[in-house]
Amino acid sequence: MTSKREVLAAMQAHVEARINGNVDAVIDSYSEDWKDSKGFGKPSLREGHLGFAAGETKANIEIDLSVADIVVEGDSATCSPVSIYTPKGSITYGYTLKKELDGVWRLIYTRTIDWETFPMDRETRIRKREMDTSAMAGREHREHLLSDRLRPGYHFV
Repeated sequence: MTSKREVLAAMQAHVEARINGNVDAVIDSYSEDWKDSKGFGKPSLREGHLGFAAGETKANIEIDLSVADIVVEGDSATCSPVSIYTPKGSITYGYTLKKELDGVWRLIYTRTIDWETFPMDRETRIRKREMDTSAMAGREHREHLLSDRLRPGYHFV
């Protein structure tokens, strides 16, 4: 099995455990050194950080790995974007995984990319993703223009 497939299998197992509410399996998928972009560490997981799964049923949670890009470099990998949809809204993460000494790929870092405080149907999600992609392309173009060293530093009115 290639490293990319191993990472995908680890992420699929993580997703399945979250959807099924298997807290022990979810926590085991995190490295002891795990941190997130908000400063939480592994001890916070059991204390409510995974609370979105509590009280929800499989039908109420959708975790989308279909557009995730997996990049493996040695014993480190990234998997992003991964979106979690619930009746309360959605959140999109970028994950960094590390192949630990026991040969298991575990989450080492989680970065929040985007969130919405309202639920969206599939069509709205697709439109939002298209708008976000277009906006990011516009931003990258603007940043490229602004960083051009031959661009004058003044504007005519």
